[in-house]
Amino acid sequence: MKAETRSGRVVGYLLDERVRGLNNIGADFVAPISKAEESLVIASLPIKYGGNNRASHTLRIMSTSQVDANVSIEVVSPEGVFIPVGFDDLKLEAQQVKEFDLSEVDLGSKTFALKISSSAPIVAGVQTTVRSGSVSDFMWSAPSQSFGNVALNLYGLEPTVTFVAERVQVTVNWRNNRGKEFSKSLIGDEVLSWKVPPNTRLISFTNQTGAKAAMNWISRDGVTHLLLAPGTNLESASKPVADIAVIQPTR
Repeated sequence: MKAETRSGRVVGYLLDERVRGLNNIGADFVAPISKAEESLVIASLPIKYGGNNRASHTLRIMSTSQVDANVSIEVVSPEGVFIPVGFDDLKLEAQQVKEFDLSEVDLGSKTFALKISSSAPIVAGVQTTVRSGSVSDFMWSAPSQSFGNVALNLYGLEPTVTFVAERVQVTVNWRNNRGKEFSKSLIGDEVLSWKVPPNTRLISFTNQTGAKAAMNWISRDGVTHLLLAPGTNLESASKPVADIAVIQPTR
């Protein structure tokens, strides 16, 4: 689905909710992608949840141009950076969605990221599914963008935040539920994951190296993925197009 604003400002969203018979098997908002690019990073993809249960991942990619694209998929993990066998020269037909099941790929045991390189502009997303006992849920993860400063109120949530860059250098400041303030410098290479401390309220990230980041958290209710990006952006809108039809009565 593609939405293009011709005048004014619009807000759109897509909710993916799935059921099997009378059983709800999960729901999630599909994160938007602002533009197609030749290099994408999808960060903060979990491996385990609830003990030894493993999450399953499916990658979807589409070439948005009028020509076919050659794509390579790289796994970026604290345990190593590598291209899985068979994922180094994939052919994408123009403007067609292609799925790649990652369930048979050894992704390690820690939260990881995917780097996708293409010969033509593409869009991509990862669907992560978890099933354990009464819990059945899924989440959509979209590519991250570089950011400078981001602040948000987690209100006690304890997500795992993953940063991806050749060199990661991020300063984190947070306040707990008692009003006590803390600060920490996160420094690493390629990929760095950090779990937010318990009882955190307001938290801010200052990114010194243009890292791309996202967060995920897993609870008894399911899984969630959130890009680390500013909540507001400056925008401009074109003048509305005059249309006499808006004042004509319809029959």
